[in-house]
Parts: sequence; structure tokens; C-alpha cells
Amino acid sequence: ISGGCLVHIPDYPKAISESARVSRHWVIFHRTPIVEGVTRYYKKKAYGVRCVQIHFNENEFIRLCLEQGLNMRYSFDVAYSENSLQKTYIFEKT
Repeated sequence: ISGGCLVHIPDYPKAISESARVSRHWVIFHRTPIVEGVTRYYKKKAYGVRCVQIHFNENEFIRLCLEQGLNMRYSFDVAYSENSLQKTYIFEKT
């Protein structure tokens, strides 16, 4: 389960790959920010430190997961903000 971690990892394709590698059956990306258009990077202060936050293009995010042998079983909206829609994705490892 990735609950808000993926959004702070600049090399998120590698993080998705590693999530698929270590999973036995399921990978859950919880509260994944989704935006229209291209994936966007933001600099912000969170948790008392400067960090990056990524808002993902949904098609790119799903494609990266599929390339790692993850099949999307469910997705649902969690929250809305002015900048993005937060969704939870549940993938099954094939």
C-alpha cells in the first residue's frame, strides 16, 4: 500500500516498478493526485522540509502500472481539490 508516498518520489516509474516487484498479489496506490494534461511537479514545504509533490496524468500512471504487470481492478475518487482529483487505485499483480 502506498498512501501518499509515490507523490514525493521524483523517479516514480522506478517506484511503481519496485512496488510491483515486491508485491505478492495486490498493489494499492491510495490518494494519488490526478490532473488533466501532463504530469506536474510542484515544490512545497511539507512535514517540515522542502519536497516535491507530483500530480499524475492518469493515462501515463496507468500505463506505467500495466507495463509492470499490474492490472487495474478498481479505482475510486477519494477527494477533490482545486488542483487535482485524488484517487485510489487497486492493481492485481499478474
